[in-house]
Amino acid sequence: MRQRTFLVAAAFARLAAREHGVVRLTEGYFPAAPEHGLVVEIASDTAALVMTQAGDGRVERTEIPRGHAEALMAVAAGRIERLDTSLTLDRHPLRLSRIVAPGLLDLITITFANDAEASTFTPPAWFGPEVSAEPNYDIRSLALAGIPATLEIAVSNAGLDSLLDALESRAARETGAALTAPVTPRPAPPPSEPESVTEEAEAAAIEDDVIRELARSLRPQRR
Repeated sequence: MRQRTFLVAAAFARLAAREHGVVRLTEGYFPAAPEHGLVVEIASDTAALVMTQAGDGRVERTEIPRGHAEALMAVAAGRIERLDTSLTLDRHPLRLSRIVAPGLLDLITITFANDAEASTFTPPAWFGPEVSAEPNYDIRSLALAGIPATLEIAVSNAGLDSLLDALESRAARETGAALTAPVTPRPAPPPSEPESVTEEAEAAAIEDDVIRELARSLRPQRR
């Protein structure tokens, strides 16, 4: 797996997040040990301890109680809060992170299957400058050292069109999948039970008896 990281204009990040939603994530970072890196992570309804092995990059994730995670977060060397949006670009997973603490920054991280895919990828017009080789933009560095000074990224019509094309393409795929999905017939409602007519019949019989008695009493009596 190989990743490349780019800056992105705040306006483009907000538009993508509004269209596809966000997941709020808080991460607490501890100073990296020679053998591993340790992060405590709190999402909306989960908490975990994440350990990354220094040698092979293997990630071990362990769910922990939220109270334990909050206690670890309080003693972490640095923390970062971000709003993540997941997208797909040319079949490659893409994560757009709107960092809101310790400062404001918008980053795109796109994942490739191998180095060849990563090297031949041409970023679309809505991407900003690439910062893959700049350690100051690593998430751990942002949490521990803060947000580096970044020039404002210009928003262009070409970039906006490129982003809208990407968003509309995904929406069209979802609509097409919904239209071509097999339709499951709804089960027929159970037949309604026939209403009981016993009480109505009894009431009608009583009513008839009353009417007959009333009619009999009104007849003129023969002398």
